[in-house]
Amino acid sequence: MYLRLKMALSLLTAVAFHSAFAVAQLPLKLTYDKPAVQWTEALPLGNGRIGAMVFGGTEDERLQMNESSLWGGGPHDYVAPDSNAHLDEIRGLIFAGKVAEAPPETPFAGRVVTNPSTSPENAYVLSSNGRGARLTYAATMDIELIRELFENCRRGAEVLGVDAEFRSKLDQTEERLPPLQVGKRGQLQEWIEDYAETDPHHRHVSHLYSLYPGHDISLKTTPDLAAAATKTLELRGVGETGWSDVWRIALWARLRNPEQAYANLKVLITTNTLPDMLDLCPPFQIDGNLGGPGAITEMLVQSTESEITVLPALPHQWPAGSLKGVRVRGGGKLDIAWKDGHLTALKLSADHSLTYRVFYGEQSAQVKIQPGKAIVLNGTLHRSGPRDLNR
Repeated sequence: MYLRLKMALSLLTAVAFHSAFAVAQLPLKLTYDKPAVQWTEALPLGNGRIGAMVFGGTEDERLQMNESSLWGGGPHDYVAPDSNAHLDEIRGLIFAGKVAEAPPETPFAGRVVTNPSTSPENAYVLSSNGRGARLTYAATMDIELIRELFENCRRGAEVLGVDAEFRSKLDQTEERLPPLQVGKRGQLQEWIEDYAETDPHHRHVSHLYSLYPGHDISLKTTPDLAAAATKTLELRGVGETGWSDVWRIALWARLRNPEQAYANLKVLITTNTLPDMLDLCPPFQIDGNLGGPGAITEMLVQSTESEITVLPALPHQWPAGSLKGVRVRGGGKLDIAWKDGHLTALKLSADHSLTYRVFYGEQSAQVKIQPGKAIVLNGTLHRSGPRDLNR
């Protein structure tokens, strides 16, 4: 009896192992030949409070946000006990067409705001009950993105010589946006109110968008906001993931801080890069691989369509080197070389006529480029010969 039972168990174990092995050999992927049009054709993306079902096609995309208890395993009481008292006021604002205005008795009442709004993946602490929350209105990143969008629209319209009335409306609307604010710790405020973060060292620094990749915050034009951005980075510390390191490198480079930029680059390479050089998120995210070279370049060259700054955040660990074939904003092509921590030569060329103001340290020079005719400057930004780039 014991022998037969033992044989039966052995047979069941073998069958189970074979079945598991067979399942493991099946291709674990789903292939689609068209976008999900119906909800039943879609797959859930993410999970919990940042999950969604995305469907509807490219012309009429729909996002159904998941309720957090769907994946959290049970219901939670998120109801504010006094919420009913505000329903009449909310209905009145909707019917009056003031959905985009901050309501009375709130900071910047009557200003144009986004609502609802979040600061990507970060959460703040509600002073009323100490709970974490994500939704708000007019998160700082929203305002920064809107300002940049308005500026891009204005510039495009000016180049084309069209939409003067629309440009005027953009100007009027921008004046009604809430300003960027400095919080009680000296940091750039992440939300419309000076909330405390649930994670003070959060990997995201989305509210610093106007510093990088944007240009609305800079040491030269907005020194107070630049100082607040510096404080924010000091409070947040180094990034938790490769892509987060990359963003911090570029931000510190814009703040002309080579020591901090290099420190974060070192973390990226030694801690958040796998032996095969793939970025560690974990397990992997391409952002760090694509962003790494961009952040390093930002330490060596920064540009707008009219200005170029060379070696803005050169660390002492790179006393000599060169950079060739970098495309700067506006369409110029740049080569630079440096030795003993100082610029030795700079070469600029372009496929069309361009004018730049070139900055290096306290020096600057106006450069006019003609198609196919390179201009070479020496370490003091005076005209020189191409041989200097090869030293």
